[in-house]
Amino acid sequence: MSIKEKRKNKGYSQKDIAIKLGIPLRTYKRIELSEEKNHTYKHELLENKIDLLPKNLVRQNIKRETIGIIGAGNVGYPLGVLLSERNRVLFIDSDEEKIKKINNGVSLIDNYQLNSNSLKIKASSDIKTLIYCDSIIIALPTEYVERIKRFNTSKIEEYIDYISKNNPSATVVIKSTVPFGFTKKLAKHFHNLEIIFSPEFLREDHGIEDTQNPDRIIFGVKRINLKNKRMAIVLENVTNNASKTTFMSYEEAEAVKLFSNSFLAMRIAYMNEIDTFALKNNLDANKIIKGMCQDKRIGDFYNNPSFGFGGHCFPKDTKQLHSSYKESKLINAVVESNIDRAKAIAKQIMKKCSKDSTIGFYKVKNKNSASMDVASLLFNKGYNVIFFEDGDDESFNNFIKKSDLLIANRIDERISSYKEKVFTRDLFLN
Repeated sequence: MSIKEKRKNKGYSQKDIAIKLGIPLRTYKRIELSEEKNHTYKHELLENKIDLLPKNLVRQNIKRETIGIIGAGNVGYPLGVLLSERNRVLFIDSDEEKIKKINNGVSLIDNYQLNSNSLKIKASSDIKTLIYCDSIIIALPTEYVERIKRFNTSKIEEYIDYISKNNPSATVVIKSTVPFGFTKKLAKHFHNLEIIFSPEFLREDHGIEDTQNPDRIIFGVKRINLKNKRMAIVLENVTNNASKTTFMSYEEAEAVKLFSNSFLAMRIAYMNEIDTFALKNNLDANKIIKGMCQDKRIGDFYNNPSFGFGGHCFPKDTKQLHSSYKESKLINAVVESNIDRAKAIAKQIMKKCSKDSTIGFYKVKNKNSASMDVASLLFNKGYNVIFFEDGDDESFNNFIKKSDLLIANRIDERISSYKEKVFTRDLFLN
């Protein structure tokens, strides 16, 4: 079957395929047209990608909207790109570099090419442009503040206040993670607004894929009505798998988010506990974990030990849940376990090198990473710590030469050649 036949059989136009695969429409047309004359690896690659696409489902018709998205980050940007296939999207962000790239049609996601001719996207730092939006999605990061034991939601409240005064007819969707009970209080105070809490469940660096193929769409609402039903259709229309929205109360939706991330953090912590036990008793953690995970109730997935759970969500969400649910000894144990894991890893590293050694951390990613926790412990003990995130071959080679011991939470192709001087707990890729 030709690419053209496969495409039509799946129910897609050439434009649909170009958008979904992130390639220019003219490039796709050229490959499809030349298929009979010159079948190449590009054709095979496209065939495989089209095979993986679900059948194009008939979507509910709804007029184009102007959608404002506050925050062009890991959550807001992928959602905005996909929404712009059917709607006009306006990003509001304080980062002028991001704004410039968006307005010039440059993708903010590595290895994802925008079909800028078919997408209707603009960006601005001017809050006043929100008055032209039919609906507004808030996708701002919320940091956990240790001093007050809760997320900092001040920016969300500022934007909601502005919308309430200047565009009260807009439907507001909060994607940011918030404390338990926050949305209900917000909706009660700004009673003239239709406010929805719809948590995101994206994996890091998989924003487009996970937004298109969600496991679920959750809507926390005061009551189900035409406005939030309409918004549900707008978000359902960007998915490939016909996900239907589950409506519930604000508090239930907030609990889904916090308990989901805390459960995943608990699973990571549990696998790390097994690995710490194995290190202490000179056992093969890989064999223990694989033997245990053959039980179908446990499952052979999400079970590769690490230096701890990190990233944007897990550490702060588990802390917020513990703050809201202090009676839970289990949630507290997950938080404590992650702290202990960093200490155990640092202890293992200190056994392998002297105080005058240089310890090189490979791909720490961000300040919230588990690797950074380990690096901080070593630095505080007086060890010389250096970092490499990304760069050309010369800077990478200099990093390798300077490092007496390499620390990698995950092994990739670039560092795999230096395994003899790498410390990792990435058991399944060794």
